[in-house]
Amino acid sequence: MEPFDLRKWKSLPSQAPAVVDQIAIDSRRITSKNALFVALGGAHSDGHHYVKEALLRGARFALVQHDFSCAGIDEQSLIRVDSPLRALQAIAALYRQEMKAKVVAVIGSYGKTMTKDLLYHLVERSFPTFASPESFNSQIGVALSLLSIKKEQKIAII
Repeated sequence: MEPFDLRKWKSLPSQAPAVVDQIAIDSRRITSKNALFVALGGAHSDGHHYVKEALLRGARFALVQHDFSCAGIDEQSLIRVDSPLRALQAIAALYRQEMKAKVVAVIGSYGKTMTKDLLYHLVERSFPTFASPESFNSQIGVALSLLSIKKEQKIAII
């Protein structure tokens, strides 16, 4: 991910610089002191249980639901929203607008990952190309894929 100032996202309540260079949904994968941890709810786990761990691992901010509370957390590091998933998607859309890459969306019922991988290997020889990692075809995966595009890439296969 290229450095991105969250102030470009109109829902950010602060006017202070809020540059992030990593967005993570798994607290164990935080590798940057400028990371944004997104606390997503799921069928088996709720990311809100890992907010404190994410901040201890170095995340600068955590995107949480309005009603989240946890003792010992600096309120300045929390960005409260109605839906962390919708906020993640909105941030990904803004980030995408800053990237110049042409996006090729591979859709369908079967063979998406194989088609994406084949296209990547054909196109990468001619243009700096990005392909979404793994089989990221969900609402979360597409957003995370868009957030992984780099400025120098001309084609992004999602």
